[in-house]
Amino acid sequence: MKFIVLNEDITSLEVDAIVTPTNKFLTRGGGLNSKVHTKAGFELTKELFEIKKNLPNELKEGSCVHTKGYNLPCKFVIHTLGPKLLNYKNLEDEKKTKVIKKVLYDSYYNSLIKAETLNCSSIAFPLISGGNFGVHISLIKEILLEFKEDLKNIELKNIEEIYLVVYEKDLFTFFHPELHENN
Repeated sequence: MKFIVLNEDITSLEVDAIVTPTNKFLTRGGGLNSKVHTKAGFELTKELFEIKKNLPNELKEGSCVHTKGYNLPCKFVIHTLGPKLLNYKNLEDEKKTKVIKKVLYDSYYNSLIKAETLNCSSIAFPLISGGNFGVHISLIKEILLEFKEDLKNIELKNIEEIYLVVYEKDLFTFFHPELHENN
């Protein structure tokens, strides 16, 4: 299995599945989520509305749902709810960091397993919970390094390529050296 770090627009990748951050209501948000909704078209929004009707409550942090890719070049879009820093402002720093790490790891892991169950051979991840969700990039990198290491112990029959797509050039330089595999 390859783990590849790219400096591209995730919505332009021809992979089986892309992951996008979402909110607990599965509605259009800002940043990458907005871009995915725009490029995929209104059918994606309609499908998310139907999914939301069938959820007992709102989407839980660390979990995910999927839709078709519609007008995107991917087959599926996996919508995951990563941790939002403001949701933990009342926790002491050590506990806050521990909870955020767990939820962030779960967002990556659960999205990967979702792609596996959809028989995807390739999946592209953004920096979940960076940007609008406010989680520091060093914490995201720490979780991604752990996630990449754990991939050695996860039995995947379908997934052959995992992409980490970092849109901003300076952040790409921060993530690329330690996470990219030269295969």
